[in-house]
Amino acid sequence: MFKRLSIGVSLLALLTSCEKDQDPTIQLEGRYETSNTIVPGPIQLYTTGGRRITDQRVIQSFIQRRHVEEYFLSANQTISDSSSIEVQFVSADKVRLSFKRPKHNDKVIETEITARTQEQLTLTTLAESKFFKTTDGPSNHCAELGDKIKTVYPVLNWQAVSSASGYSGSYCTGRETRVLTLKNGKPVLTLMSWAVLAYGNFGGCSSAYNNEWNTFNTSLPAQLGSKDTVMVQTKEIALLKK
Repeated sequence: MFKRLSIGVSLLALLTSCEKDQDPTIQLEGRYETSNTIVPGPIQLYTTGGRRITDQRVIQSFIQRRHVEEYFLSANQTISDSSSIEVQFVSADKVRLSFKRPKHNDKVIETEITARTQEQLTLTTLAESKFFKTTDGPSNHCAELGDKIKTVYPVLNWQAVSSASGYSGSYCTGRETRVLTLKNGKPVLTLMSWAVLAYGNFGGCSSAYNNEWNTFNTSLPAQLGSKDTVMVQTKEIALLKK
């Protein structure tokens, strides 16, 4: 009887393990559409060595000086139905994104799921795009901070631009990536807005981006230099099953 009980317990443990390890996309099928409310998370401001600044006067001053008032929200924001986004799970690994555009045809982007965890899916476009970046010191440093602030970004093979072209930099072709968050196995659109400011021997630089489909790399603050500043905010839009 003891052996039978042991076998029963082992089988139960195996089944429980299998349930926990289920593919997070197993229930994702059909079409979802964004709700009309953006729910912002807290605005996070970091400086040297990951020191977080919580003084709201300092945070608002940084936003105003960088002219990014539209990037960072202090309350829920309503968006028009004419600007909604549809997420369609075409198959187990293909996702179609449709962006409604007033007075224009919908913009449709075909993607595939190239990575997945219980918390998020990485959507990579099927079509390639061309990217260019300068090798100048200041802007390159801010571009690096802008890359490091994300948890997911495309792997790109850069090639130097010929000096005969008159440009100093490099280019490549690559496929854009977007992150789709999962909560309790259901998709949620997470948008990240960020701004970086840096000073050094190269001078100074700044960069900002609004509503990027990505999530915050929480290991970045500890890597900030003595004159680096990073502000970030994530926002959520519910995706409603159609």
